[in-house]
Amino acid sequence: MILKKSLSKFLILFSYLNLLIIFDGNISLRYLYDDIARLIVLGQDFFITPLLIVLLVSFISSSADFYLLSRISFDNKLLISYAYNLTVTAFSTLFIFYFLRIYDVSRFLLLIFLITCPVLLVSTKYINFENIKYSYIIPVLLVGIISNFYINSNSSINKALKVDTNIVENIIDEDIEAVEVNILQKYLDFEPTPDINEGVVKKINLSPIYSLKKFQICCFEYSFYENGGKSVGYLEVVENKLIYITGSGILLSTDTKNILDSTNIKFQHIKNNLKEKIKNSYVFDPNGWESIKDLLIHDNEIYVSYVEEVSNDCVNIAILRSPLNFEELEFETFYQIDECVIRSVSPFNAHQSGGKLAVFSKNEILLTTGDFRAYDKAQDLNSNFGKILKINTNSGDYEIVSLGHRNPQGIVVLTDQNFALASDHGPKGGDEINLIDLNNLKNYGWPIASYGTHYDGGYREEAPLHKSHKDKGFEEPIWYFDYEQSNLHGISDVANNFFFEGDNFFVATLKGNSVYQVNVDVNNKKVNSIDAMKIGERIREIEYDPFLNVYYFILEESPSIGILELNNS
Repeated sequence: MILKKSLSKFLILFSYLNLLIIFDGNISLRYLYDDIARLIVLGQDFFITPLLIVLLVSFISSSADFYLLSRISFDNKLLISYAYNLTVTAFSTLFIFYFLRIYDVSRFLLLIFLITCPVLLVSTKYINFENIKYSYIIPVLLVGIISNFYINSNSSINKALKVDTNIVENIIDEDIEAVEVNILQKYLDFEPTPDINEGVVKKINLSPIYSLKKFQICCFEYSFYENGGKSVGYLEVVENKLIYITGSGILLSTDTKNILDSTNIKFQHIKNNLKEKIKNSYVFDPNGWESIKDLLIHDNEIYVSYVEEVSNDCVNIAILRSPLNFEELEFETFYQIDECVIRSVSPFNAHQSGGKLAVFSKNEILLTTGDFRAYDKAQDLNSNFGKILKINTNSGDYEIVSLGHRNPQGIVVLTDQNFALASDHGPKGGDEINLIDLNNLKNYGWPIASYGTHYDGGYREEAPLHKSHKDKGFEEPIWYFDYEQSNLHGISDVANNFFFEGDNFFVATLKGNSVYQVNVDVNNKKVNSIDAMKIGERIREIEYDPFLNVYYFILEESPSIGILELNNS
């Protein structure tokens, strides 16, 4: 009878807590994902759902109930029964939420749940469990699990994603006038998540030196995890303008003159022909990994890199270019080659694409390319994949600067222009910082050499991942993030740290939720010092504003634009 009663309570908790999660719609599981990923192997396209939380809380609470009822006799009075169920439910729920570091559930909804759910649980004392057969409970349990899984899969998260598809159609439409908007709100068909106070500035003191202001980007549905893993966006600064492009090709701008004193950032939509020029429809799909990869303004022209579909089911990195005009941009193809990687051929991975742009000289820019997990490409000098390329902006001619890269998501040229600092997003424990010799072609080892391991823990003959680069004739990274010391990091962008003299840099991380201050000894090809600043979110992009002497961050989970400044500025 006690088991039947506990199973009934499990069903009640399962259903009721599931409703809490659905109504909230703002739960973030980034910490849970990271923590579990440190213990077991998770595929890169695996996403933990709130259903797991519901199951854990319900199971622990009903198990605790079964244990207590089988050993302790309680007074049958309503108040005592309510207090007992409240204690067990509250302890189980709060313990799980705290243990798994789930902090962003609505306090109001959680309080309602904790007060009202015990009322339903008390009702079980009026059920005659002796007349209920186990054969009836099991089907009910299965129906409850299936139905609640269906509800979760069709919750507000997926509804928001379906709405986003319409957003793309509306925003990219060239008939839309460039009107002033509070980030994206006037283009949206849905309201922002209620828990988000849009436009409010949150100031965080990161250290005695730095502080960070966060401006909320409307809406939560544009965050990385809610948007199927698509990049939230990229930034560029030109004079008093901040240019922002989302991963799905929405182009906006805002004045930066009063941004430090503002409590709100207002953007204007920039009309453009990206939708007409980009053949890859996945770029405009908010749920797809194939996306815009970077934004660069150089010599009064704007460059956009992205994952292009060259032929049916076959993709590579391409670049569009347009004269800079804040009223309307007319893009034309600047860089595109016929070589491509087939999506349907395993182990294709669209995230592993590179696509970072940087200015090298008056007439040259740099482009990083990933291997899309086509392992044979990075070591092939006849392939442009897994490389850093130097492209002439006048002729379009290019040359390979370096090879043996997996997914270089950040690159910045040093002040003497002889070297560049590049991040390479590696496999598990294989994130690298490389010093790129821009005058001599060097090989950085991927996929023959890497200090990481494959995410599934297996061995691949085509990608053996030998730990020593030097022993195999490759360039050693000047730094790598050992998994045992730093867990999963996923380094992204790199930027010069102009706050201080010398070869100082910022290196952003995704899963690491941190920005590193890195001092480099160029002559000896080593890192002198590296210090972490915890931001608490994925950092996709770092962009320096020389006019205001601040750095802008794209923070992917709020999502927000962060402004990093010196505390004494």
